[in-house]
Amino acid sequence: MTTPTLFRSAAIAAAGALALAACAYDPASPGTGAGPLSLRMDPNETRAEQQALVAGLASAKPVRTIRLGDTAAPVDGATLNVERPVARGAAVPNRKGLKRAAAIRAAVAQTGLKPVPGGDDAVIFVSGEGEYFSQFTGKAMAAMAIRARERGILHATGRGAAAENDPNPLFQRTGWSDGVDNRVKKPVSPFFPVNHYALMRIGDLNGNCSGALIGRRLVLTAAHCILPNDYSYAVHTYRARRSGTLEPYGAVQSIGYWYSYHWAANNCTPGRAHDPCSQHDWAILLLADDAWDASPNGVPGWMGYWVPGTTYIEENNVIRNDGYPAAWWSNRPADYEMSQPYGQLAPCNATGFDFYHAGAPAYYRISCDMSGGHSGSPAYVNYTPSSNNGPYAIGIAMRSDCFECANASGSTLTHPSGFRAMTPWLAGFITNLRVEYP
Repeated sequence: MTTPTLFRSAAIAAAGALALAACAYDPASPGTGAGPLSLRMDPNETRAEQQALVAGLASAKPVRTIRLGDTAAPVDGATLNVERPVARGAAVPNRKGLKRAAAIRAAVAQTGLKPVPGGDDAVIFVSGEGEYFSQFTGKAMAAMAIRARERGILHATGRGAAAENDPNPLFQRTGWSDGVDNRVKKPVSPFFPVNHYALMRIGDLNGNCSGALIGRRLVLTAAHCILPNDYSYAVHTYRARRSGTLEPYGAVQSIGYWYSYHWAANNCTPGRAHDPCSQHDWAILLLADDAWDASPNGVPGWMGYWVPGTTYIEENNVIRNDGYPAAWWSNRPADYEMSQPYGQLAPCNATGFDFYHAGAPAYYRISCDMSGGHSGSPAYVNYTPSSNNGPYAIGIAMRSDCFECANASGSTLTHPSGFRAMTPWLAGFITNLRVEYP
């Protein structure tokens, strides 16, 4: 087995499965499952802790930033209707979006900058103040990652209840990996408490996608979940650990977001062909500094992030995924309930590594089951059965290589769920944002 590395640094111990509590499973069982109240993260204390953590640490500055223009009146996240994924290779033409993408490419071409995935690469930031293109050097990002790792910035908050049970439900044949959907509903309950170490860091995004906190003010998701077809500015609503009508951490809204320049360069929003867009399907939402001040249960905490070795996640069942399936997909869970998180109890592995950026794959498929609405949810791993060492996001759900997989075979049948992999450049960029927005 190849030992995983954290940004190709010191070795990390192999992951172990979660300890499962031996008790009967009833997802409708009463109680909030709040867990120990001592685990509550106070918003003011957490803010101060993060500011102290990055004090004196300079972020990597872009080599060039250009203003792309003003943003139109923002679309509210509660009504945002982002284009749904379509069949592999198909296109959904949108004249306004294609025109905007061409204008972005033209503006960048005039600067003489040539973003290279995984190298000297670029992002676009959009907020109510305008739209900006910024290019960073890979060398600067790598240097930032080294300094940040020394401070422990890449790690999860390490708080939360780790115990969950193994309900062993009667699985329904709904057309996922190996023809069986192994997901179970994970509502707030004694079995899946509100402060579950992973679920409290995952949330419902706009009611049609998912996302994961990877910083106090940062939500990792898929680009196709947040970008309207015309690239106009949208305000997004994130509900951490949503469970039906229960919103234990409230509903917070974004104040801006970043996405890959290559998403626009390849017409990925108005065109929505899977390839080459699969390798660029990531986005990061920025929350307000006081986003959690009104939260009933304080700050949810956040995941760490990690770039694993491909052999490690291919040969070992260490990957987990939880997300919020949407109602309109026919391959949703058999016991579907709106706005509830679903995921397997047993972890899975990966295959189909593709789109290499600076030697690291930007895409892979995993054997965990998911359906539409899981988009933007994290592939994550734990290193021990303890909640004090994880979870760590290693990818972003963004597509399926077969819908109901009725006629699939081989690795497409066993590993139908496509993820945008965490790469050294993306992890370095997240770290940079953690320093700038602690």
